[in-house]
Amino acid sequence: MPPKNKKRARTDQAPSHDELHKLRETEALFKSNLFRLQTTELLKEASPAYSSPALQGLEAWVRGLRQALLQLPEAELSWERTADGASCSHEHLAPLGLHGAKVALGWRPPAKIELVGSYLLRTVARPALNLDMTVQIPAACLQEKDYLDNRYVDKRLLYLAHLGASLRAAAAAGKVGGVVLDPSSIKFASLPHMTDPDWPVLQLTARAAAAGAAAGTGEEWVIRLIPSLDSAALAAGKLRPGRANLRAPGNGVAADTAAAPSAEYNNRLSLESRYAVSLAMLHSHLSTDANGVVMEAAILLKTWARQRSIGQAGGASGFQLTLILLHLLKKRKLSLQMGSYHIFRVALRFLASTDLRQHPIILPAARDLNQVYPADVDPEDEEMGGAAARAHAAAAARAELNAKAADAAALFAPHFAWVLLDSEGCVNYGAGVGAGALQELQAQAGLSLALLDASNLDDAEAFAQLFTAPQPPPLRYDAVLTLRGLPALASAPRAAALAAEVEALLVQGLGDRASLVRVWLEPPRVAADAPAARGLTLQAGLELDAEKVLRLVDRGPAASEAAKLPAWSALWGDKSQARRFKDGAIVHALVWESAPEARHGIALQLVRHLLQRHPNPNPNPYPDPNPYPEPNPYPNPYPSPNPALTLTPTPTPAQPQPQPQP
Repeated sequence: MPPKNKKRARTDQAPSHDELHKLRETEALFKSNLFRLQTTELLKEASPAYSSPALQGLEAWVRGLRQALLQLPEAELSWERTADGASCSHEHLAPLGLHGAKVALGWRPPAKIELVGSYLLRTVARPALNLDMTVQIPAACLQEKDYLDNRYVDKRLLYLAHLGASLRAAAAAGKVGGVVLDPSSIKFASLPHMTDPDWPVLQLTARAAAAGAAAGTGEEWVIRLIPSLDSAALAAGKLRPGRANLRAPGNGVAADTAAAPSAEYNNRLSLESRYAVSLAMLHSHLSTDANGVVMEAAILLKTWARQRSIGQAGGASGFQLTLILLHLLKKRKLSLQMGSYHIFRVALRFLASTDLRQHPIILPAARDLNQVYPADVDPEDEEMGGAAARAHAAAAARAELNAKAADAAALFAPHFAWVLLDSEGCVNYGAGVGAGALQELQAQAGLSLALLDASNLDDAEAFAQLFTAPQPPPLRYDAVLTLRGLPALASAPRAAALAAEVEALLVQGLGDRASLVRVWLEPPRVAADAPAARGLTLQAGLELDAEKVLRLVDRGPAASEAAKLPAWSALWGDKSQARRFKDGAIVHALVWESAPEARHGIALQLVRHLLQRHPNPNPNPYPDPNPYPEPNPYPNPYPSPNPALTLTPTPTPAQPQPQPQP
């Protein structure tokens, strides 16, 4: 008997719930299905394959490195400044430039080594393949008062320099366990949020290759060893932003004046003990993201920011952008049911509509406050309301924590352009980001949103401008100025603070001529023997108003406005003169001389005048450890009466012109 024909499977089944959801999401959010496919492929290319044999081999390499670091021998270090340079216990300490005249350190192996950063959160985004490890400085290496007058900074440099030299010597002798390490790859570098050469990290490279792979194969990863502290190493109460911990003469304090608050310095000390805490905070909230949509959105944000160089010195880093996503989750502006691209759009809309300079952000706690109860309430006691008591206890705990954090935010606000505060009010993760960088971040987010909604751009062009086309500073600004030779640039810590002061000075002087002024300090060079502190340079990016920038006359306060005259005269000096105008007004004004065809250079005249009049907005509070600055390899095409100032406009690359079609 012939077998019966089997019933054919239906190929016209209705779409599933997930397929309908993706179709609706594509129609509502994406420009087209092609744009969605491009975004999906970008996430695949930007995110490493964490379960691959290559990264498993890298993790085994990191474990071997950790064991090698914990087994390094102890040593007694000393450094003393002399007339000829420095007298040191070890030769590799000689290139260091420390603040103190004499520093001693009993070097011990790290008390703890932990993996932190984006690798554990699965938010690493190519091409920046970084893996961060904290090396905890033992409490025996420090003293109770080391938070004062850069004492910890000096000991940190000594500790890191000896760690690098010991690791380099062990690698050269082949005594790093089973780890293959190139000694020449061990160098000093800087983190994005701390480009100050006084606060370096150790950087080395490793290849992500499977076990048994040939030497030199696999992707190159950068391993960063970051010094850290135990939470009890330095008293938290001594590190509040209003305290003055730089008190000694030479640290910005005259002998007969009171020390000013050292908020930036105190915050960096607090941050040294918060790396693992911040990781735990992020992990406790992102671990509920089963689909990984928030982590994918973080990768999209990092890619978007990198193409615009937003993370350059003084700008928001990828870590800070991830914290913004956490804040939006806390405020319930994001949901884990959203797609990664939807979360990315919500984050852009938040950045475009929020002036972060005026809106402090308080991050949620790492622990689950829904499990916190008052000591006198039994959560299972039905007479006390059971679930109601638990909800009341959680709400009370949240309210108390938010109140404390709000009070702490008010203490940080006078000292920082951006307040991105942890839930305990101990550290500001937004430190180091200037006002101009925040304004630029807001403007770029707004432009990107307009780009996504533009109907005159095809999908490929919109995607390229959003994620793949580099937009370096010369393409983003109307003018990029290079500032060299300012007196404060001879000292690294002073130069970091000078960027904000110069930015405020240019904002005040340019006025409505510029819609955006952004000043940043070029990151120090990677160096093997010591942090590179010489040749520091400021960059200033200007977005100019096409009409107002050509103005020949700037009108100031009227002669009758006596209250405004001192500030105006202090800013401009003899350049300002009282003049009578045709409308009868007598005002203090600035007149810029320029030929009609060269009026575009008036802004350059203005900036040069301001920096010549205010070459160092505040006295240099730090002694220069390198009194022999490098010569400037770039000649000044604009000679000025002040030979210490070099102001070179950076030309914008010429754009390719479209060819006429036949």
